[in-house]
Amino acid sequence: MEPKLIYNGVDTERFSPIEKHRSVDGRKVKLGLRPEAITVLSVGALTRLKDPVAAIEGVKQAKLEGLDIQLVILGDGNLAETCKASASGTDTFFAGHVADVLPYLQVADIYLSCSYTEGMPNSVLEALSSGVPVCLSAIPQHLEILDIDPRIGESFSLGSDGSGVSRAIIEVCNSLKNRSKLA
Repeated sequence: MEPKLIYNGVDTERFSPIEKHRSVDGRKVKLGLRPEAITVLSVGALTRLKDPVAAIEGVKQAKLEGLDIQLVILGDGNLAETCKASASGTDTFFAGHVADVLPYLQVADIYLSCSYTEGMPNSVLEALSSGVPVCLSAIPQHLEILDIDPRIGESFSLGSDGSGVSRAIIEVCNSLKNRSKLA
């Protein structure tokens, strides 16, 4: 057996898929979210390097394409006010810094990272371990994760206009619909 390098580990007992058809609506309501909407989760500092504005713009465009969608942003940073202004009039929920992301991962339909730079991102690994498909910026670390299995999500080019983000979200939603038809 050839040794493999493991960059970061995830507690797969804790971060594991829940049965999405059971109790998700109640969990969403408890967090102040709309149960019927597609829930996109983004976790990270609200800074230029994480590009939360692209996340907001992408979700706005996906909504214009007809998706019933809401964005949950966990994190704080120097772009907090810019993000809130950009998200005005949208279904975007800012929870700030939270000690435990698990309740949010358990209700997320899609995990979104618009980062310009990462190490090996634990939050993405935790989302995948929780059974949440991902939309990831096309940086080497994200592409390395997506190379494992293309069914786990979509990548998009960086840029705050949101068009790549929107396309990736729509592709993941279409993939989820197709999977549910096969189940």
